Amino acid sequence: MRLPPLQLVSGECSPFASTEYVPYVFQVLAQMLNLHTTVPDQYRSLLPFLLTPAGWQQKGSVPGLVKLLRAFLARDAGQMVVAGQVASVLAVAQQRLIPSKVNDSWGFELLHGVVATVKPWVSLFLYFGIWVDGESVFD
Repeated sequence: MRLPPLQLVSGECSPFASTEYVPYVFQVLAQMLNLHTTVPDQYRSLLPFLLTPAGWQQKGSVPGLVKLLRAFLARDAGQMVVAGQVASVLAVAQQRLIPSKVNDSWGFELLHGVVATVKPWVSLFLYFGIWVDGESVFD
C-alpha cells in the first residue's frame, strides 16, 4: 500500500490514524527522504504541515520532526530559502524547542541543520545579527 506522506500523518485513509504512531511515522519518513537526493513531490506537500505549531504539540513527535526537517534542509535548502520557509524553521527552533528544557537539544540540532545546509550564508544574514570585525552588517 502506497500513501502520500501527508495522508500517513494526517490519518486520512491511514493505518496510522492513531496518534500514538505519528512520532514513528515522522521518523520513518525522515529515513525514507534520506534515501533520495532531491525532495520528491509527494514529500513537498508535507513541508507546510511540518512548519505549523500543531505538528509540534505532541512531545513524542519532536525527534522525528527535527530529523525530517533536517532531511528537507539537506536536500532542498535553496528552495526553502526562496519560499521563505527557512524563517519558519528558525521560528520552530526559537519558539518551540530552545525555550523548552526537554526539547532544547532538538532545537539546537535543528539550528545546526539550518546553518550547515543553507548556502550561501548570506541568506541567513536576515535572521541572525551578523557581526564582522565588531560592526553589525546592518548598520
